Amino acid sequence: MLLVAMPKTASTSLIYTLRDCTGFAIQPHVENIGFAGDPVKYSELSKYHKSVYLKNITWLHAMAKDKRVIYRDHVLPEAEGAQFFKDVSCPVCVLYRNPEHIMDNYIRTALIENGSKLLEELKNLHNFYVSLAVSDNILLVSYREIVKKPRQTVKKIIVHFGIKQTKKIILQKKKYTGKGVERL
Repeated sequence: MLLVAMPKTASTSLIYTLRDCTGFAIQPHVENIGFAGDPVKYSELSKYHKSVYLKNITWLHAMAKDKRVIYRDHVLPEAEGAQFFKDVSCPVCVLYRNPEHIMDNYIRTALIENGSKLLEELKNLHNFYVSLAVSDNILLVSYREIVKKPRQTVKKIIVHFGIKQTKKIILQKKKYTGKGVERL
């Protein structure tokens, strides 16, 4: 099962929450696996988020079809990533967030070299992810939903993946601090 996320969408907290309430194994960091190259259109974003790189389509399909593990990854709409979303035939959950709010987060935590290029890349990624709403296999989940209604949102993801909840849903706070909630 595959959880695809824009950076800074509370995806780390979400995947640990899914582990805790379903008992499934998780793979929150899929770095350097399925590497298919450095991103061309998302080079600025890749400077601030090390796991943003092009993925091998075979590896993406293997993660999505694996019913034993919930994977979390960043999939770009370049080359094989875009083809993956066209071809996907099993449930995938895509997390997205307002690009300006993501920029606020980066500005608070890092020195940004080229803010206008980074914001443009985030907007392009956001627009691509939102355009995926036409597929029945892809569940779009916003950052707002995760932080405002965590139990209902996690339940919706569990149903989409076709798995069972075995324990109470409590949103884990890993990298998610809750500071983004005040802007919603």
